[in-house]
Formats: sequence, structure tokens, C-alpha cells
Amino acid sequence: MFVCLSAKDLNPDLTIVARALKDETVDKLYRAGADHVVSPNVSAPDSRLAGLTLLDARIPQQTGLLVNAPRKLQDEKHRFVFNPAADTRLEPGDELIVMGKPEQIAQLRDYVKA
Repeated sequence: MFVCLSAKDLNPDLTIVARALKDETVDKLYRAGADHVVSPNVSAPDSRLAGLTLLDARIPQQTGLLVNAPRKLQDEKHRFVFNPAADTRLEPGDELIVMGKPEQIAQLRDYVKA
């Protein structure tokens, strides 16, 4: 948050993309001057999206969020899949790095659980 505040103070025209680790941080980062907030969301084993491709999951259509990178758990190491293809399969334990508004992230959480 300090970086957002400082950066906006130095250059009000700067576009800031911040990463939120907790839900309660998203709104604070927007208030601190972030233009976009990226927030990881975990796909649970019982998620309706587990086993689907990004195309079939229809996250942008259902929530308006942009999926920037799934973070895949493989051999107990996490690796990012930047600019993922539509056929990228979502698996239990994957984290989704998404860009959007807090209400869209809340929609995703509801959508994942449905």
C-alpha cells in the first residue's frame, strides 16, 4: 500500500497494478491508488472448475475477470503459466492470478463453489 501511495504521489498518471494476498487488502489497495488489483484465488478439490479447461470454465464471461496466470502445483513446486491458452486445464490446488474489481473476485469465489 505504501508503494501505491508513493507512486501515485510521484506520478498521478501512473497506472498501478498491485497484488493482493488477502481479500481485505483488495479494497485498501484501490483506495491507496492502484488502478488494477491482482488477487490469487485457490481452486478447491470440490470446485466446479476442477478438471475444466479455461475455455470451458468461462471465468471472463461469468465474472468479467481476466485470468492472467494459473499457478500450477507440480511435484510440490508451484509454477506459473503466464498468458494461458484456452486449453489450460484447471486442477485441484491451482491458484488463479486474476485481474479485476473486488466484486468480480467475490463473484469468482461464488462461481467456483457453485
